[in-house]
Amino acid sequence: MSNSNNARSTISKNSLSPASVAKESTPKQHRWNTIQTDLLNALETWEELNKKDQKLSPEEEQFQKIKSIIGQLREKLEQF
Repeated sequence: MSNSNNARSTISKNSLSPASVAKESTPKQHRWNTIQTDLLNALETWEELNKKDQKLSPEEEQFQKIKSIIGQLREKLEQF
């Protein structure tokens, strides 16, 4: 998450204020501002989806437990 915060702050620092955009309303600058806005929206959507994806179904939780137990058994077998 710190990477996304860094990216957001970098984009925000490099963004132009509406007043400066009006002064330099070149098509290139307008496209750049549109791209920055799209990137910020995509980043926010990504973070929201990641929060939702962290919930595991009961089957997935059981699968994770089984994988953990198998890993522990493997370690014990290697000791012998």
